[in-house]
Amino acid sequence: MSRIEIDGISVVYNLLTIEGANLKRKFLTGLGRKRINAPSTTLAAIDDLSLTLTPGTRLGVIGVNGAGKSTLLRVMAGALPPTHGRVRLEGKVFSLLGGSGAGLDFGLSGYENVIMTGVLLGETPKAMRARVDEIADFSGLGVRLRNPVATYSSGMRARLRFSILTSLTPQILVMDEGVATADAAFAQRAAARLREFHNNAEIVVMSSHGAGIANTAETVLWLDQGRVRAHGPAKEVVDEYTAWVDGLAGGATAVDPAYIDEVLDE
Repeated sequence: MSRIEIDGISVVYNLLTIEGANLKRKFLTGLGRKRINAPSTTLAAIDDLSLTLTPGTRLGVIGVNGAGKSTLLRVMAGALPPTHGRVRLEGKVFSLLGGSGAGLDFGLSGYENVIMTGVLLGETPKAMRARVDEIADFSGLGVRLRNPVATYSSGMRARLRFSILTSLTPQILVMDEGVATADAAFAQRAAARLREFHNNAEIVVMSSHGAGIANTAETVLWLDQGRVRAHGPAKEVVDEYTAWVDGLAGGATAVDPAYIDEVLDE
């Protein structure tokens, strides 16, 4: 039985203030990269959030850039421990997050990545070898699976990663709503496969910037600067969120975490 239980979690990042970052750049440029103690502060990307998800849940997570969506999904996927609070994950978790090559080893061949990814997700090498032909066919890579992933284009890496993950059956699926498949010719097949993948999971969590999430999620969690602004039936929360976005007078309402743990050592 799958379950995600989140109890009072916070995820706090250390930030360099703009003043501190500029000061550090000045010293790095003028003093040969000498390390200094720049003024710093913190950002709570997630702030005291509690949530329990059980089988049958189809949850959408919405919010503007910097609201904490990606951070929350990474916590739910088990990829990021919270700074405070407790997370309990029960069941096999798959995540479709990050860029086209996320989770792939560029030094290995496509075939070796198929085996490695499956084993890391709890499958046996024998089970993954049995899936190789189907993955090669669906991804369109064919014999290119013999070549190192470092020689692939970003589109080829996206197709490989997508094809490997969706050949498996998760209990918990955590994903970006707009999972990139890179190639337009691949998109239609990928959409159909993703719907099947989505339907087979016990718990599905997906993030979105827009109202389209109401078409796939049953409940929606609206995050604003790391806090829960609303949580309830998808259409109700999305309508409230859309009205709020439409009424903004301009300017970001959330902190863009671009300075997270920035180290100016270029």
